[in-house]
Formats: sequence, structure tokens, C-alpha cells
Amino acid sequence: MTTRRFTPAALEAIGVPFELDGDGCAAEIRDRVIGSERWTHVHELIFRAPDDGKAYLVHYEVGATEHQDGIDPWHRHGATVKAVEVVERHALVTRWAPVTDEVGPAGVLGEIAAERSAQNARWAPHDLTDGTGSKSQALDVESARRQRDDLLGIGYGTWVDALGVQVAKAAAERDPQRLRAELVRVAAVATAWIDAIDRRSCTADHPTEETIR
Repeated sequence: MTTRRFTPAALEAIGVPFELDGDGCAAEIRDRVIGSERWTHVHELIFRAPDDGKAYLVHYEVGATEHQDGIDPWHRHGATVKAVEVVERHALVTRWAPVTDEVGPAGVLGEIAAERSAQNARWAPHDLTDGTGSKSQALDVESARRQRDDLLGIGYGTWVDALGVQVAKAAAERDPQRLRAELVRVAAVATAWIDAIDRRSCTADHPTEETIR
């Protein structure tokens, strides 16, 4: 975790927390109340510093009533205020929701997020090498693609063939950005396959009139 220390005077000089977005001041990204003490409300503020252009998260307090007007927003921090450098990242969030028979991308992604959490609980996250980009892996792409196309051409293509091509293409990539893009495609095909299984299950549970005949 990357942090930076500001003095209260340095924060005041760039308008944090009450005079943001002015000339030479920090830019407000988000400011929200996250809790309350006996006489104060606790805010979580994310701002972009004018000197380095980075985004930082800090906590400050304001009086809960007019009798606490003028309270030092940093009075719990001491001589300096710790600011955590942050970046915007899209994330899957697990939450409690009403029970439904949800089928489709939203339900699948929720299951994937739960499985990721279970894996992280069982095995501590760690970095592995990619192990991609060899000549033999590049040849596997053509072999997998040819098999998929041949089987599709005679009406025997399967999800295994579709996913196999995407996995082979990912394994053949050495460039990190292209590898990441291929892995997204792998996940998309796997999700589509799960959706297809769910649709078949729904059809079996609720047969149409044509099926009954």
C-alpha cells in the first residue's frame, strides 16, 4: 500500500477538505460520510493532488451539530495526515440479495466471484509465471482452430472446441496486454457455455408445448 504524509497546513493550502476544485487546489473525486462519532460525522474523501496528479484517500471529521462548528477536521491524526494512494478499478462485489432463480451473466458472475473468494480462502493469492508464448503453443492454436472449424463445418462442433481455441490462443501470447485480452475472451466463452447449460436446464424443467407433443 502506497501512502503519503501531509501536514494539515499542506492540505489546507490545496483546499482539502473544504475548498476543493479551486485554482491551484486539489480536485475532488468523491466525498462521502462513512460513519459517525458522538459529536462528529466521519468523511472519506478521495482527491487528486495538484502537484503529482495522483489520487489519495483520507478521512476527516466535521461537527454533527452547529455546536461543533469549527472543529479541526484532522484532530484524530496528529502532526501529519496519512493519505493512501488509490486508483479506480472495476471489481465484482459479493452482496446479500433476495433469493431468485437467476440465470444469465449476472448469476454466473456472482458464482464466479464466490468461487474466487473460496479459492483465495483456501490458497493464499500468489504470483505465478505465465508460461506462455512458446513455438509449440503457437502451433497448437492452428491445430485447435482447424479442428473446431472442421467439426463446425459438419455440424459436430462443441463448446469444448470453442473454448479450446481460446485457451490455445491465450497460451500462445507472450505480450502481457494481448495475453490479458485473450484471457478475457476465455472467460467470456466459459461464461457463455455456463449460460447454455443453464438454458438447457430451464428447458428441461419447463418443457414447451412443442416438446410435450
